[in-house]
Amino acid sequence: MKKIIFILFAALSLAGLLLASTPAERMSRYLTLKGMQATIERDPASAYELYKKALAANPDNLEAGYSYGVSIISMADDTARLHEGLDYMLRYVESYPADITEVQNYAYICREAGKTDEALRVLERLAELNPDNSEILPLMGETATAGGDMKAAREYYTRYEAKEGVSPELSLRKMSLWLYEKDTVNALAETDRLIASNPSIPDFYLLKGNLYSYLDKQDSALVMYRKAESIDPKNGGVKLALAGWYQQAKDSLKYDEAVYEALLSEDIDLEVKLEMLAEYVTPLLEAKASTAHADYLLGTLREQYPHEAEIQDFSARYSAAKSDWKNAIEQIQVAIDMEPDNNAYKTQKLSYLVADKRYDDAIREYEAVRDTSMNTRLELFFYGAAAYTGAGLDEKAKTDAIALLGKILPNVAPGDTLKAADLAALNANGTRMVANIYSIIGDIDYRAKDMAGMRLAYNNALTANPDDPMTLNNYAYYLCESGGDLEKALQMSKTAITQAPDNATFLDTYAWILFKRREYKEALTYQRSALEKAEGDDLSYDLYDHLGDILFMNGLPKEALEQWQKALKLEPDNELLKKKVKYKTYFYE
Repeated sequence: MKKIIFILFAALSLAGLLLASTPAERMSRYLTLKGMQATIERDPASAYELYKKALAANPDNLEAGYSYGVSIISMADDTARLHEGLDYMLRYVESYPADITEVQNYAYICREAGKTDEALRVLERLAELNPDNSEILPLMGETATAGGDMKAAREYYTRYEAKEGVSPELSLRKMSLWLYEKDTVNALAETDRLIASNPSIPDFYLLKGNLYSYLDKQDSALVMYRKAESIDPKNGGVKLALAGWYQQAKDSLKYDEAVYEALLSEDIDLEVKLEMLAEYVTPLLEAKASTAHADYLLGTLREQYPHEAEIQDFSARYSAAKSDWKNAIEQIQVAIDMEPDNNAYKTQKLSYLVADKRYDDAIREYEAVRDTSMNTRLELFFYGAAAYTGAGLDEKAKTDAIALLGKILPNVAPGDTLKAADLAALNANGTRMVANIYSIIGDIDYRAKDMAGMRLAYNNALTANPDDPMTLNNYAYYLCESGGDLEKALQMSKTAITQAPDNATFLDTYAWILFKRREYKEALTYQRSALEKAEGDDLSYDLYDHLGDILFMNGLPKEALEQWQKALKLEPDNELLKKKVKYKTYFYE
């Protein structure tokens, strides 16, 4: 069962403690006070023992009994112990039924334990004994709701409303109760009552608009949102609602306007604005659409909050999503300057340096913090190993990669075959990191011509993350190049391009495996597709070289030569390419 952790802050009546007269009563009083002190100091085990001894010294010490009951519940791991603790608490509650804090605590635990009838019994009595304390009524409403008695819950809220007046929070609770019973008429009537109480408050119309939106009456929702806007044109909550409405209606022009106005609003928290902006830019990035307006909106926020590191962090992530590593590095450095102790920002910068292939800079930053308090961040070692790999320092990269695996999987030795059970304690991020580390080791072993090590590392990587397309692609290519199992390589490569059909590198790998299998015609189709989809750094010499080889085997030597010549321009020191171009023919390696 779920444990209920309860901390008592010496709220009990001290009258009985201070008036103790017999030695046993005085000892019980002393132990109870010590128990309260242990409770305040968050030492539950000591508090439990002290309350237990206090009760043994004087079984009539109700304060000790109540506190002992709370201690039992805080450590209860079954229903019997929970009920035992409640019984001890009840003795005090029955003797002091008007004590607000103690009775409410008892009622809360009863409610959490499913004893809503008992919780309502003591709360009803508490309300009668404290007629001026209206705050007990909402607790009774919540308790009745937990017990499934929606009618009673509404009655409690109505009694509270009669004393304190209408409020959006209360109306929202009553609306929820009506909607639970699928009574939309009364739910809407509740918002009308709220509006009638003060027609000049925009939030009341906003609440009704949200209800209409929930009921999928979008035109009516828009009417309410616009009414709220007419009352308070700068209301941030209204701007958020309108932005959501226009987004759902696919009115991009109005959506842009509403987002801009919401970002300018002073009554919306920065965190909410950043979430809104993230929601705005994500589909643009995914569709590779123009981000000019998003850039403008982000610039507006930066001007609005020039001293907030969160803005610089967001800007850096946004630039990174566009592969604009130069700006990402500059922006996260500003965030670091604002918050020098933020290790997450430092790790983030390291990842950007690696992505930008600034390996020497990344290594300097990594080695400067590797042996500091940052060494508890596992990502730090991962990017450090990646930086070493990029710089060609494979020995250092492998050393740190293995050390990082030791931190994550202390019971798995470097040469072990990874099992699913080894990953049981890790979350999704943890297993992905393990897979990436093994991939780094596999790449290093391949370059070192350690094919057995490469296969072990990549098999382990796929055990950790069996569907990762990059891992599948790289392993497939290495098997193909090293004369491994071409059928296995083909299946892995096919899985990779199924997941990422527009990835030029993956298409090149698949075409090259087909070439090795002498399926030249199909290989040509995929290699041409790879070249069509390649852009930027993907336009490597391999693409042209492989296309040349495939064209040659398809009986097209002239076209093959043209591709080899393009490859040679990108890789002018490649001796094999020089031979192909010079003799205008394919050479078996």
